[in-house]
Amino acid sequence: PHGDVRDSGVTRLVVSAKAGIAGLGSQSSVAVSRDGRLVAFTGRVHEASQVFLRYLDAEEAAPIQGTAGASGPFFSPDGRWIGIFQEGKLTKVPIEGGTPQTIADAPSGRGAVWRSDGTIFFAPLQSGPIFQVPADGVTPRPVTTLDTTAGENSHRFPELLDGGEVLLFTVRTGGGF
Repeated sequence: PHGDVRDSGVTRLVVSAKAGIAGLGSQSSVAVSRDGRLVAFTGRVHEASQVFLRYLDAEEAAPIQGTAGASGPFFSPDGRWIGIFQEGKLTKVPIEGGTPQTIADAPSGRGAVWRSDGTIFFAPLQSGPIFQVPADGVTPRPVTTLDTTAGENSHRFPELLDGGEVLLFTVRTGGGF
């Protein structure tokens, strides 16, 4: 009923951690660029997390300079930037590496996604709504409202559907991370 996998456009990728890189980090620790050429992931080196980048036509991943202590990588629409949560901030770094540029406060980031118009939707806290902010950074504003009568205490891990017109996210009720 599912057809031949070879005809479905499925691509399988194994990202092997080389010596010194412990497994993937927690939360949303893997991102794929929109063109499908790049994979970013968090790994641990000497007890600190870092973002690594792997081109699909390359054999190994390389660390992105400026991403020490980072989590939750996500790509800009053009694939030239990696957005990350780092040291209580939402930041961005060129995929070639460099000094992180702060976009907004995010003390306990719970996912982010970057829309083609430059808007980033992100969950800055363990509890609370999803916010939006331009990638150049200004004061973020909430875009979701918790339904506390239904027990909601967190909206998190946003994704975009329908060309960026629909925001899909996880609703948490009760405790947890």
